[in-house]
Amino acid sequence: MMNRLMTKRRGLSACAVLLCGVGVVSAAPLAPAAHVLPHKAQTRAERLHAVEGQLTKAGSAQAASLREKAEALRLSGLKGGTRLLLAEAETALEKHDFQSAERNVTTALSLQDDQPVLRRQRAGVRLAAGDFDGAVEDLGVCLNADDGDTSAWNMLIDAELQRHQPTKAWDALQSLKLHDPTMPGLDKLQETVLKQRDGQPD
Repeated sequence: MMNRLMTKRRGLSACAVLLCGVGVVSAAPLAPAAHVLPHKAQTRAERLHAVEGQLTKAGSAQAASLREKAEALRLSGLKGGTRLLLAEAETALEKHDFQSAERNVTTALSLQDDQPVLRRQRAGVRLAAGDFDGAVEDLGVCLNADDGDTSAWNMLIDAELQRHQPTKAWDALQSLKLHDPTMPGLDKLQETVLKQRDGQPD
């Protein structure tokens, strides 16, 4: 089943100021050392943004672990009740009970509507149920908040192809390639989009 670095403070060093008097040069006392603030830990959103940035430049060997790390960061913001609802939605989806699955994810969204990954989760349910317009709507909200969510871009390509909107699918593909240039299956996906956009080759 739906994406951005704190600078380190530089310590201030005390410096001696020379005062020139009549025939006398004296040094002013050293200023007290500046108080160095403790390093502030990055927020989850900042860590996610950093990982997504690394993914845009990573080779195939590093990309897989970066994808996993990014997804783990997205999901780490979900609370226990939200996770339980997603598990129930997954169970319903396996039974093709799309209405119950969507209801569970929608309830999860009402609890944590600030988590873009939940929009992607509901888009997945809607896509499976054939509600392609609803899926595109959710994915737009998700990607507006987290444009590095490559799973959301991948899902958007599928949804646009299902809506017979190959030009929009092509645009989404370019964004996917920008954020994850080594994603497995990109060539095949591009071929599929081009076939719908340009027609079957002679």
